[in-house]
Amino acid sequence: MPWARLRFCKPLCSMVYTHINHLWGQSDLDTLTTLCVGLLMSLSSIFGYLSDTPIKLIRVAYVVGLSIIAGMSIGAHVIVDRVVNQSEYSASTINIAGKQRMLSQRMAYFLVTAVQTRDADDILHFHDAVTEFERNHFGLLNGDEELSLPGVYPASVETIYFAPEHQLHAMIIKHIDTLKGFYEQLRNDEAIAQAKISAVLEYTETDLLFALNMVVKAYEKSANEKIDNLISIQRFSIMAILLALIAEAIVIFNPLVQRLQRYSENLEFVATHDQLTKVPNRRAFFATAESEFDRAKRYEDPISVLMCDLDHFKSINDAHGHQIGDEVLKQFARLATATLRAEDVFARIGGEEFAVILPKTDAKSACVVAERICNAIRTNPIELQNGETLTVTTSIGIADYGFSAAETVESVLGRADVVLYEAKRNGRDGYALASYAERKSDAGSSKDQKAKTRNAIILGAAPGYPSIA
Repeated sequence: MPWARLRFCKPLCSMVYTHINHLWGQSDLDTLTTLCVGLLMSLSSIFGYLSDTPIKLIRVAYVVGLSIIAGMSIGAHVIVDRVVNQSEYSASTINIAGKQRMLSQRMAYFLVTAVQTRDADDILHFHDAVTEFERNHFGLLNGDEELSLPGVYPASVETIYFAPEHQLHAMIIKHIDTLKGFYEQLRNDEAIAQAKISAVLEYTETDLLFALNMVVKAYEKSANEKIDNLISIQRFSIMAILLALIAEAIVIFNPLVQRLQRYSENLEFVATHDQLTKVPNRRAFFATAESEFDRAKRYEDPISVLMCDLDHFKSINDAHGHQIGDEVLKQFARLATATLRAEDVFARIGGEEFAVILPKTDAKSACVVAERICNAIRTNPIELQNGETLTVTTSIGIADYGFSAAETVESVLGRADVVLYEAKRNGRDGYALASYAERKSDAGSSKDQKAKTRNAIILGAAPGYPSIA
């Protein structure tokens, strides 16, 4: 399975798992894991269903891979956006919470000034400070869109506001009510007891200021933790994208490339090989023959060609059916291949016709190879369904390369084909050689001292017929 290729990612996956568990909690992680497993199983089912349709599989895998990366990129963008928004909200919240400390001191200052002067403007300043302080307080608790306050506060702030040991909310409400009472008295030009003013001023300078400082610190700590967590999630998302790219390369694209490579190899094999016998076909044979003959001519190495034709093959088809005929062709291909060397080129070029290229092989050695092929075919009969056996033979025409300017692959094969029928007229189950070689004599290497043997036919046949030694 492709998923087994992810074993090397185990340390990274373990680190990511621990990181998510720390940030999101176990319940969210279990839900995420379930969704991921379901997605992977669905993708596996889709790929399994499309495994026999490579084009659709490639398209689906490509779309899935891009969708995963796009989804994770969008997720990273959302996280960045949340970091920015969280920073803005945190800045607004901390700013208002800090402003509350300043307003508490301003209210005390304006109270003292208004009591002393009884001036309408001082009284109005005192009222405005109390009103702003009250609005900010409820904005921090309940939210205020104009002040960019979300109305969400951490547990530490909630403890300061509502826990019995602090009860800052109740203290602030009582303080605001007291100040509002002072405002009404000032507006009505009523006297205010100095003891009450002193008590309010002392409370403002001590308990209230201390509690408001605690709130600001709690907001700052919570905001820093949230931003740090979001930054950690952002880093994780980048790491997850990289991991997804690696996983896609291993799980999706690498198998696709391998599959495409196999399809390409299969297509090349189908284009260059005979489907029945699995040996090279006529097209592949001639492509290879040209290069082998060019090499032989370049290095002046001998090279020979065999033309093989199964004897009475049409009669075999007529008498035993095409299934036996196909088995005869396949067995001939197997036996001939086993007889030849790895560097020899063996191909089916017609119905029952096969050709062989023998690099670095002269006419005499080519005759030995032809005799071996004849013996291998003759001594391995085909077993029929009725328990009988069918002995098959072959006739072979041999020609060697003459190294002349007019000599081509087709001309050599033509000479081999001509003497092939000489072998058939000679009784089949044998070979015939048409040698057209130019060899140097023992006396020297001048042109006058070279001897040519043109179209000398030498026959070799079944046991009892002399072969070339």
